[in-house]
Amino acid sequence: MAAAALRARLNAHISTMYAQGVVEEETFEQLREDGTATELARLFINEAYEILHDIDIRMEEPEVDIDEVEALTQQLMECASSVGAQQVKLACMHFGDFLCNKMQTRVPCVIGSC
Repeated sequence: MAAAALRARLNAHISTMYAQGVVEEETFEQLREDGTATELARLFINEAYEILHDIDIRMEEPEVDIDEVEALTQQLMECASSVGAQQVKLACMHFGDFLCNKMQTRVPCVIGSC
């Protein structure tokens, strides 16, 4: 496929991500202008995968350590913010609310209140 056609497909995909709120346009455009968007997106995907894997393992334990899961979810939210991944951040907030409700803790939940 010609470079121009690939660039057009990439731009169309990025526009769709903006329209759907997957990424924040201002943040991602700044990363593109700085020439760091590709590398930061790659790092985010790899780190997010590892964090989600760690959360999955901890959620499967007989006794879930809420503090560990909450810390990992907070870490994922911070990573998502660095690349403008709004939907990931929102999903983390909803997950935090779920954890607080599911575990019925009396301790204030840091994640859900972000």
